[in-house]
Amino acid sequence: MARALTKWWVSAVLALWCGRQFVTSERSVEFDERSFLLDGQRTLLLGGAIHYARVLPEDWGNVLDKVVELGLNTVQTYTMWNFHEHKRGQLDWSGRANLTEFVRLAAERHLNVVVRIGPYVCGEYYFGGLPLWLRDVDNISCFRCSDPVWKRETTKFVTEVVEQLVDAGQLWDQGGPVVMLQIENEYNGADAEYLAWTVEMAQNLTKNFSTVPWNLCHDQTACAAVNKARKPTQPPVLCTINGFWMDEWDNNPKQPCPKWAEDQSSLNSGQPLIWTEDQVIATRTPRRTVRLLTTSDFVLRVP
Repeated sequence: MARALTKWWVSAVLALWCGRQFVTSERSVEFDERSFLLDGQRTLLLGGAIHYARVLPEDWGNVLDKVVELGLNTVQTYTMWNFHEHKRGQLDWSGRANLTEFVRLAAERHLNVVVRIGPYVCGEYYFGGLPLWLRDVDNISCFRCSDPVWKRETTKFVTEVVEQLVDAGQLWDQGGPVVMLQIENEYNGADAEYLAWTVEMAQNLTKNFSTVPWNLCHDQTACAAVNKARKPTQPPVLCTINGFWMDEWDNNPKQPCPKWAEDQSSLNSGQPLIWTEDQVIATRTPRRTVRLLTTSDFVLRVP
């Protein structure tokens, strides 16, 4: 049976974005219901999380070496907005805030990278990574919502993060290690219009020159609704899960139990099972109809 392969990529194209020129190569990020395919090669992503903002730069290399020693091939990291922009309009990408240096060190160790931009990241980080000055900007009425001030300010920050990565040549298509980008984080609010907007905003930053997909984490139903309502020219957003393993078939299907795996196949067909937080190894039991290999970052269906 032919596999349904989601694929959008540009080969040997000169693209212009925000006044910059980019030459894409034959490199591409694809995915289907089983896994990612990097440059057409089926790849099982096994990863761990390191938040560069929480580690001294002189220790980054040592910590990344430990990722390799664990047998992992991927590292994911958050970008904490309030760590980079203490004062509005004054962004800092130096020292411990040097995202691209952290990504470069990961690439030196042949690690793939997932950058979880947020801009709200939770992560048990102060104010979820949001800057405190945001509370006093232009009578902002709410966060993580359709408020125009929130949209304006978050667009600025997400654009800045993407520009940092692109200017350093770190997206996969550019020869870099970044294979996935995350927008938002564990959103379970009622503003469906906002969630659809934030995905489209993020995808528009990269869609003309990169195949690196964006993901939403931990609300399968809301993520599926975004994909269902997307424009014909808009690629699907990957729907990932955070949480712990549950053996029960019917209990809390929003958690990664077999019911969740079954729902993912129907709600977000053509996507692999991806776990962006927590860890466990699961093998087949009589109650499970799908065998899963899970790690601290990714859950992927395997034959």
